[in-house]
Amino acid sequence: MDQKRLVVFDFDQTFVKEDTDNWVMKVRPELPLKRIEPSECWTEYMQYVFEQVHQAGCTKEELMEHMARLVPFPGLGEALEVIARSGGKAIIVSDSNSVFIDAILQKQGLRHYFSDVITNPAHFDEGGQLRIRRCHAHSCPRCLPHAPNMCKGTLLKEYISANGPFSHVVYSGDGEGDVCPSLTLGSQDVVFARSGFRLAEALSASADVKATLHVIDFESLGSLLQRYFKILDHTSPEILDHTSPEILDHTSPHLLDHTSPEILDHTSPEILDHTSPEILDHTSPEILDHTSPDHTSLTTPHQRSLITPHQRSLTTPHQTNLLDHTSPEILDHTSPEILDHTSPEILDHTSPEILDHTSPEGS
Repeated sequence: MDQKRLVVFDFDQTFVKEDTDNWVMKVRPELPLKRIEPSECWTEYMQYVFEQVHQAGCTKEELMEHMARLVPFPGLGEALEVIARSGGKAIIVSDSNSVFIDAILQKQGLRHYFSDVITNPAHFDEGGQLRIRRCHAHSCPRCLPHAPNMCKGTLLKEYISANGPFSHVVYSGDGEGDVCPSLTLGSQDVVFARSGFRLAEALSASADVKATLHVIDFESLGSLLQRYFKILDHTSPEILDHTSPEILDHTSPHLLDHTSPEILDHTSPEILDHTSPEILDHTSPEILDHTSPDHTSLTTPHQRSLITPHQRSLTTPHQTNLLDHTSPEILDHTSPEILDHTSPEILDHTSPEILDHTSPEGS
């Protein structure tokens, strides 16, 4: 597809399970570290932590080995490969630091998937002590009170302006700092917010969110991103923008890989959004991949009562009897136009067994 798609990851507790700044403190857990002052910037506080760790005898090598123990959430490596194959661009925007992020990505063999890592710059000085400085100066009223060193919303807008436009932006995050960039996104974009964390809470309560919000357990983020991009590769953006997360999360990759784009591109969002995941997940690829002969089997009275007058007017006499107890030929050869005018209720009451055994060839 000739669409540029941008995938943005926060890093701490989004790409990796732990917070890197809290993790570094565990390299010397016995240290009596002071508490951060209310007026103190977190970046300056972390510089204090790095100094204390260094003075306690922690070498550069020990620190890097300790940080490299952090691992991504399951499936994110595979998701990055799917994103890359689909022509998407992946970046990290994080309030961690460049040394920690680079060490972890290099250890996992994932650094080459990211075109940019936007974070607080850091380096080791000649004495082996880690030095960090603020990412940038900003005046964002939302971010300034809690993160004077970084406004992710400003940074994301600048990145898109310099590297876009993008047809879709997919943002994954968990914390307060991810609220601002999420609110800059449009109706064509998607935010995956980690359940039980501040971003999910803030966006769920906000009337200013334009992007589609999915609050999920990040143990499934990798698999969900893989499925999302497989659908994008075979589906028009208009359909995807109206598809519920339940469908994306329960549709088998095998089905998505074998569904023809033409069929999906002629299916209305309302149908996809009201079709139960179980039906999609048990539908054989051959069903959606063909078009049109006759059948003579009858539907049950209950199924006939569910067919809308508008649908009935748009179908042939043979095609009117679409569901339950139909012969194998009908659903396997239904044109996109018919599917596009079938009420969600009908599709949602069709047993998976019927849909999954529609073609003699595929059964």
